[in-house]
Amino acid sequence: PELNVAVPGDLDTSTPARMTADLRALLLGDALTAPMRELLSGWMVGNTTGDRQIRAGVPAGWRVGDKTGNGVHAESNDIGVAWPPGRAPFLLAIYTAPSDPASTAGIPTIAEATRIAIRALATA
Repeated sequence: PELNVAVPGDLDTSTPARMTADLRALLLGDALTAPMRELLSGWMVGNTTGDRQIRAGVPAGWRVGDKTGNGVHAESNDIGVAWPPGRAPFLLAIYTAPSDPASTAGIPTIAEATRIAIRALATA
């Protein structure tokens, strides 16, 4: 848990920007060998915990790999990659932090944020 606590001067590895940069390096770049990239991609595509999050906001027919997470204050998070047919992949990192620790709104919020992001990215 200490790795998730920002310390002045340290690199914060848990921000959405850092997570998408890491995903880019690991899944689309050369940080891993080709067989290791395929293994990681397969694990992420085979993941089922995000079926109602990023996957729910991506159009049918797209390949999606993701990794979900949540916190003790009802935070819901999902990072992933979506491969649209015939286009370069999109990387997504969507974090929620509801004000009510009993909230369950994070999951549908991630799906809706994904739909909004995909619409914007697909027309860019």
